[in-house]
Amino acid sequence: MSILLEKSEQNRLAFGYLKDKEVFAAIIHCGYYSCFQKVSYILKEYYTKEWDLIHFQLQERRKGSMHKECIREFVRQFRANFGSEDAAELDNHLKQLKALRIEADYDETEVTPTMVDKAEKYMNNFHLLTKQNFKV
Repeated sequence: MSILLEKSEQNRLAFGYLKDKEVFAAIIHCGYYSCFQKVSYILKEYYTKEWDLIHFQLQERRKGSMHKECIREFVRQFRANFGSEDAAELDNHLKQLKALRIEADYDETEVTPTMVDKAEKYMNNFHLLTKQNFKV
């Protein structure tokens, strides 16, 4: 198994463990990274040319977000290969999960059980769609 997939699964397991312990900010952090690590794996494994181009462009520009670029390319490839409806849902869920992670990690706001429930929904939906379409 790929190290990125192992990390993704570890973060997914940590999500459940931390949820039981009510460590809310860390829960959302783990949920986001569980998805992002799988996005990275899929790009690297299935769309190597696009993965390499993202890394090359980021090195050349010396600015930009690898997360933003990888998620954008992942959704673009998903749309091209599996259809617009699921791709739009995936895009929305990844954006919402990222926004929750930024809020949980950096904002001066309390992370609530409602936020955790939303993050869990987005994470589970992502993993379901990738399992159905990429078998990972």
